Amino acid sequence: LRAWMKSRNPPAHKHASPRAIRRAAGHAGCLGLLWGAAPALFFSFEFSELSASLALGIAGLICAAGFVLAPIPAAVLAFLLPVIIGSLSVLALSPSAFSATIAFMLMGYSAIVLMASYSQNRIYMRSMQVNATVEEQKKTISLPSGEKRGCTSQARPLLRRVAVPPAIGSA
Repeated sequence: LRAWMKSRNPPAHKHASPRAIRRAAGHAGCLGLLWGAAPALFFSFEFSELSASLALGIAGLICAAGFVLAPIPAAVLAFLLPVIIGSLSVLALSPSAFSATIAFMLMGYSAIVLMASYSQNRIYMRSMQVNATVEEQKKTISLPSGEKRGCTSQARPLLRRVAVPPAIGSA
């Protein structure tokens, strides 16, 4: 019976395997290649609604991918580099006088999104580490079985040190 109960609630993985991270980055790279080809396939050099929609869509993709894929920095780079290179290559072929300005703005925007993504990754990783530490400390701090409510005087300082609000241990 105990084995069945353990199999129903398997322990959570603390780390992603290197294979899972490589696969996520590979899948993100494949999607980035598809979206990076979109400007070359659908962009027309005369201003049209399709070109404007595509430019806005690519800008939205760059921003969304930077934050959605932030937990895996390799996936962020694998997705964004083909999209950015595809967009810059179309701008390089454009006869428009504004293409150099737009390319400069795209590079700046992409750099900001990449830096924000890496910053978000650091915040996410710190949060995960703190949560894991608090969970471990909660497991090691056990209240005496005779007390159903409240903390003992010995446990209260320990709970304060692990940043657990006293309301958890008291009524």
